[in-house]
Amino acid sequence: ALTDLLIPPGLDLDCGSYYPKFGKSTVLKGRTRESIIDKSLMNLYVVLMRLGFFDGNPLYNSLGMADVCSNEHIELAREAAREGIVLLKNNNTLPLISSKIRSLAVVGPHANATTVMIGNYAGIPCGYSSPLDALSRYGKVRYATGCADVICRNESLIFPAMMAAKHSDATLIFAGLDLTVEAESLDRIDLLLPGYQTQMINQVAEEAKGPVILVILSAGGVDITFAKDNPKISAILWAGYPGEQGGSAIADVVFGHYNP
Repeated sequence: ALTDLLIPPGLDLDCGSYYPKFGKSTVLKGRTRESIIDKSLMNLYVVLMRLGFFDGNPLYNSLGMADVCSNEHIELAREAAREGIVLLKNNNTLPLISSKIRSLAVVGPHANATTVMIGNYAGIPCGYSSPLDALSRYGKVRYATGCADVICRNESLIFPAMMAAKHSDATLIFAGLDLTVEAESLDRIDLLLPGYQTQMINQVAEEAKGPVILVILSAGGVDITFAKDNPKISAILWAGYPGEQGGSAIADVVFGHYNP
């Protein structure tokens, strides 16, 4: 029952400290056979050989930024972001008709999101398309953060967001979480939006002249029942952490270039 405890079936690589820390002792104690380790090493080195790792010229070594950041690849990032967006509520509001919307309020702690959109375990992005940048292509934008960050410790920045919504044809509120709230080694104590975010959303929606769309950026679940039940919030989108082209993808959905 104690044989081969170290390496679970199908797992050849440990991206951490477990194997180096316990590998030798489990072999010396007879709990793991060297043949099992040899098999895992064989699998790993075969992949390295296929990549040309030992030939002095690895297969992908010559690829640079121009190869990675081609128009085709940037469009693929945008496509992936579009396909990841989920429509949670729509009271005959989306898509917005661009010819009827001359001004937009773009508010909330994620309204100008960049690095937060790639989450963690991410490579180096080619560039960012933030919600603010992407939506600015559709009309005059009034931008206000509403909260200093997702923790939203006080209500001092809510009023400018309310005024932006009051004087715009449509309002988009970008709220949610980030890696300061949800990540490995971080436990959340509830499923609510942090701090004063809920208050900010409700007050902005109440003051808004036109339709209000709430966009949530998060990985973990968030209880937004209050927004579902608020008749002033016409539509809700969940965008996850949509990657470097997240802003463009959200704008594509909001203005009907993609149906979620």
